[in-house]
Amino acid sequence: NLSVALAANSKNDSLRVLVYNALGTSYLQKGEKLLGFRNFLEALNIAEETGSIWLLESCNSRMSTFYNSLEEYEKAKDYQFRNAQLQIANNKPYELLDTYISIGNLYVRTKQYDQAKKYYEKSIALSDSLKFHVYKFNGYIQIVNMYLSNKEYQKGLDYFNAHSELKNFMIKSGLDYLLDHSYAAMYTLTNLQD
Repeated sequence: NLSVALAANSKNDSLRVLVYNALGTSYLQKGEKLLGFRNFLEALNIAEETGSIWLLESCNSRMSTFYNSLEEYEKAKDYQFRNAQLQIANNKPYELLDTYISIGNLYVRTKQYDQAKKYYEKSIALSDSLKFHVYKFNGYIQIVNMYLSNKEYQKGLDYFNAHSELKNFMIKSGLDYLLDHSYAAMYTLTNLQD
């Protein structure tokens, strides 16, 4: 609370947003959701007053996390969509990669798998256009995990096999043990399903 008292008297908006978001996160982790929400909302109000893209992105992410914790996924998605709009409007494609993954994850939570895959694929395509190929790994893994969590083991295995660049990346990165583990898990799950 000392940090909030100091931040409240500060003229540094970034510091104030940072402190309110940190306090909101602390309350959320302690299960005091109303206090967490109040702090996130205070941070968002400050960010909106300043118009700072970075502060708005940070606050939208926190609000999305808050609503995700309440299992209010539509509201959580709304805040991620706000981030996507900000990032597109302000030419921030690298931040947009994470936002697409977050939106995909929220669609998985609501069992809207086609929509989730669409956003994971958007992240993969954007990674390609940016020539930031290492990030494609995140999108591919999210799609495989989506199939596995939905008990569509064969689809997960087929997708994994169809994307050799994912396997090649894992081998080149020294993650071949993880590749072996992934295959073992998918084959085991596929055989258990039969």
